[in-house]
Amino acid sequence: MEGGGQMLRMTGSLSAIFRKPVRIIKIRAGRASPGLKAQHLTGLNLVRDITNGKLEGAAYGSKEIVFHPGPLSGGEFSADTKSAGAFCLLAQIALPCSLFAPTSSVLNLRGGTNADMAPQIDEFTEVFLPNLKHFGPTVEYEVVRKGFFPKGGGEVNLYINPIKYIKPINRVDVGNIVSLTGWCFVAGSLPIKWSADKYRDVQGGGQRILRQRFRDCPRRKNINGMRSRWFRPWFAEDEPREDRDQGGLRDPRGRRVRWLCRQIHSGSDDFVHGPSGR
Repeated sequence: MEGGGQMLRMTGSLSAIFRKPVRIIKIRAGRASPGLKAQHLTGLNLVRDITNGKLEGAAYGSKEIVFHPGPLSGGEFSADTKSAGAFCLLAQIALPCSLFAPTSSVLNLRGGTNADMAPQIDEFTEVFLPNLKHFGPTVEYEVVRKGFFPKGGGEVNLYINPIKYIKPINRVDVGNIVSLTGWCFVAGSLPIKWSADKYRDVQGGGQRILRQRFRDCPRRKNINGMRSRWFRPWFAEDEPREDRDQGGLRDPRGRRVRWLCRQIHSGSDDFVHGPSGR
């Protein structure tokens, strides 16, 4: 089969879970820089270790791999992209395997926790894991250190108790919005004042959005921000010194953040529907 990075991660996990060999060709063939990158390669090697399998063609830039998985195993495993390669994408390929291992697992994953073109660690811990729990799995986490582009250097531990099967759920009634929460943080040489300024930018507009779009949501004098899957919301928060030394910001020039602040400050709700190509 052929596919991009997401197909690679899904196929690697399913191959390991069902113990079925797989050959993947034309990996990321349509990209300007095709083939395996650090994050893809690190994830594949991690699943190989979890299954004690055999992996062929696993080299930086490779467009074809063959994976022969062995039986799933629990225990302690570590993986380091040695770059800003996304932690969340490492978790995407490894977590499903560890969920169906015969014993509990600890995954020590290193890379970028907040990087472009990937889910943010905040979405993973605050949105994904709470929803995953409804299906039965219990996954605890420890964010040892955040890592940003271009240096990476983030570190996260996942503590996974295995399951026998996934429970079905019924979520027809999504309920009511009861609060809106977000964070803003800076890294590297950017001053904490920058995130505080962004927080003030959205305060007034945020209150207007509450009145217009979320009428049943309790109104608070100091709204912290908004959560969405495609932008990182904010709360003025100073990261520990070791976190701030890990490189730049997710959007180094702040174009996306500035646009978003303007939208919220003006009371516009365009951002609720997505970035519209911006």
